[in-house]
Amino acid sequence: MPSNETIIARNCHCDAVRLSFPRKGSDETQRLCNHIYAALAEASGMSDYDVRQYVKYHIVKSGRRGGAELDTFFIGGKLSKYFVRAGLSVYFKNISEIHAKFYLLGAYDAAHEDFVTALWTGSGSFVVNGYNPGKQSRSPRSSGNRGATVGNPKSDLHVTFNRYRGERSASEGHLRGLLLAKDKGDVSERWGLERAVGDSEIDAGALFAQAARRTARRLLAASRSRGLNIVDFFKGVSDISWEKPLHDEDWDALNSDEEKMYVKFQDVPGYRYSKQTGLDLEP
Repeated sequence: MPSNETIIARNCHCDAVRLSFPRKGSDETQRLCNHIYAALAEASGMSDYDVRQYVKYHIVKSGRRGGAELDTFFIGGKLSKYFVRAGLSVYFKNISEIHAKFYLLGAYDAAHEDFVTALWTGSGSFVVNGYNPGKQSRSPRSSGNRGATVGNPKSDLHVTFNRYRGERSASEGHLRGLLLAKDKGDVSERWGLERAVGDSEIDAGALFAQAARRTARRLLAASRSRGLNIVDFFKGVSDISWEKPLHDEDWDALNSDEEKMYVKFQDVPGYRYSKQTGLDLEP
């Protein structure tokens, strides 16, 4: 039986990708913009105008003193799932951020609020910051449900947990910085030194699989360290956000016994698998 970490990782989908390029002048930037927009439009069937609404372009500093400027493209929302189909995996080395997202099915009506409160008020591994958007919010992407962030938002990996109006509870991992750079190097090395056509697609898929693993592990670790059995709050996990009336059966059940064992033996040296020793990719 697969572990809960594996079940969650398999249900993750890519929700955003950021590409960063050394800025080489306005002409080169324009050619790059045109290529990325056109590739996404062709792959998604959306108009060039609509594509530009989902792709955020910025010029930023490299982050180092005296560093050069960077052209960055943040591809989010529904467009991110067309990243590989659009052929943008050729820019694998330019990926500077990747988001992995999944959804949890509440075991009862107040499960989301109860889990956030328990996660926020408990003590354990990783800093957890809670927030309450308020029920008076006019944003269509806000339902007034409390949310939480596991880890520092400025760190290489943090995981958000929230719930939008009409959707299931959602958790999303944000991977970037040195941790992402390490994973990119490990992915390239894993597939050998011989490179061939199509390798960039394999690399992009493997990188996302690792981001999904890290996301699942971080949320579970934060929950377990606080003595929480996530299955007491959520019966399963899915890659689909809608609650009703569609997709009621499109989800995978989580193993409650596994969580009980982790919580029971969390203080036993060597029991908790908390440190990665390499890529944990499914065959």
